[in-house]
Amino acid sequence: MGGAGFELVSATPCDDRDLGKSPDPRAAKSGAVDAREAPVDPDLALIIEAWPGLPEAVRAKIVAMVSEAG
Repeated sequence: MGGAGFELVSATPCDDRDLGKSPDPRAAKSGAVDAREAPVDPDLALIIEAWPGLPEAVRAKIVAMVSEAG
């Protein structure tokens, strides 16, 4: 009986288990680090943490100040 379909054939001369390995698995090919790992300014972290509990009017004022400054 012959083959039943397509056979898997490696297109690379290296061991498939080595593909995609990086010294830092979170790093992109360019060496960039995931944004979740980047340092965050302490003042920004305070705002981010408080944001869900802020009244809508306060949120709107913060957004307006940032938009105005930008």
